[in-house]
Amino acid sequence: MTVPEIEFRRLTLEDGEKFSAFLGLCFGEGFFSRPELYKHWHFDNPAGESIIYGAWDRDKLVGTNAIQKSIFRIREKKTSMAHSFSLATHPEYRLHLFKNEGKIETIFTRINSLCREAIRREGIEMTYGFPNEKAIVPAVKFSGNEKIGTLDLFVDVFRLPEILAMKRPRFSPAFCRLATWIPQLAVSARSVLRSKPKGNFHVSKVETVDEKWDRFAEEIAAHYPVIQDRNAAFLRWRFLDFPVLDYRLLEARKNGKLCGYLVYTVYPWPEREEYRLLAGYVVDFLVLPDQDGEMALHHLLDRARREFIAAGAVMATSIHHVPTTLTGAFLKTGFFVAPKRIAPRSIHFVQRWETDNHSADAANWNNWFLNLADTDII
Repeated sequence: MTVPEIEFRRLTLEDGEKFSAFLGLCFGEGFFSRPELYKHWHFDNPAGESIIYGAWDRDKLVGTNAIQKSIFRIREKKTSMAHSFSLATHPEYRLHLFKNEGKIETIFTRINSLCREAIRREGIEMTYGFPNEKAIVPAVKFSGNEKIGTLDLFVDVFRLPEILAMKRPRFSPAFCRLATWIPQLAVSARSVLRSKPKGNFHVSKVETVDEKWDRFAEEIAAHYPVIQDRNAAFLRWRFLDFPVLDYRLLEARKNGKLCGYLVYTVYPWPEREEYRLLAGYVVDFLVLPDQDGEMALHHLLDRARREFIAAGAVMATSIHHVPTTLTGAFLKTGFFVAPKRIAPRSIHFVQRWETDNHSADAANWNNWFLNLADTDII
């Protein structure tokens, strides 16, 4: 079906309510579809305002793509990048076609083209995204992205019967407790066998960050080939001033020196009211990729785990791609790599260079440091 009059334009601050309602329609209600997030997420970003294009049928928004700017360090050199997400078309318009300069296009392809033109005008060198198993094929086939890796999902289960009851609601809670006593015993044994953190580290909560955190972020970034610039401005925008989620920031110090931080939150999982289960999320962390860094991270994870249990979370999760030296801290705390039965949809990482200055370092998956803070998942 041909739609002759579709207007394409860049969204402004005033389009927040319609943009948020559109995301709710396409992806379901969640924290990302709340109107109060729109300004903060896309216009208060210290890396710059997002590039957001929309397709409009009169005053009705029927398609979007949001490109959120970010600053990464590649071998310590600051590089302008952007996170591509919220690419969606209204369910009633996905098969609609229109003419553009003699060519037949879909809303999807036209918005994608407009965003790419703006990306090049504004000097962004690379775009990236985190498609799941369902979205990876169109992300590679139709958007010109290259898949370079898959993030690891680590989980720590605290209350297995409630999780089974959620996944198998036809079974009674009593049956779930009986049916899971053996795996629950294994979970409990794993908790008993968890290693206690070593080293003289002091962990405490942090309410504000200052220029000292800029120096810390710069010092740590020198040890990771490709990492987002996690300076004080980023931490304030991404976590401390975030309008719709309650993030908590922990720091680890040794002899008064800042050695690492961790950000966590507790949030309903999944986002359906009938279940009312809570999950803990390790959203961000930054330490040196060495033995001291692993010990600092172990202390931070141990404290976050106790906070999760106290808040009533049934499980904790972390999605990341980090050096193997840091993976040990998760295993010692009680986390394990989630099997496909628990996490059937993997989170992939794709990239697309927008200039001819391709970086061999960025093309190597082993060079990247990524976690939930780099995504729009939570």
